[in-house]
Amino acid sequence: MRIVKPCVSSPGFTCSPGRDARIDLLRAKAALAKHGYQVLDAEVLLIATKDEEVTIYPTGKLLIKTSEASSAERVADEVYAIFEDEGIL
Repeated sequence: MRIVKPCVSSPGFTCSPGRDARIDLLRAKAALAKHGYQVLDAEVLLIATKDEEVTIYPTGKLLIKTSEASSAERVADEVYAIFEDEGIL
């Protein structure tokens, strides 16, 4: 079960996959780009932008910069679906 909640240290929402995960950032970068995201590889994390900016950590945690919980849930669902379809998560 995915958990989306407001971030306490920055504007936006955090989301975790609800289970232990390790994300291969190189594969994640390619998968996100294939689905229309602009992706910045910061080596230890990815910053991807489509409708909203989302930071992806190797643990599977997402930081989604939006003020709307519904937007954060939509972005988290989309990103995790991409990762699951590509066998990354």
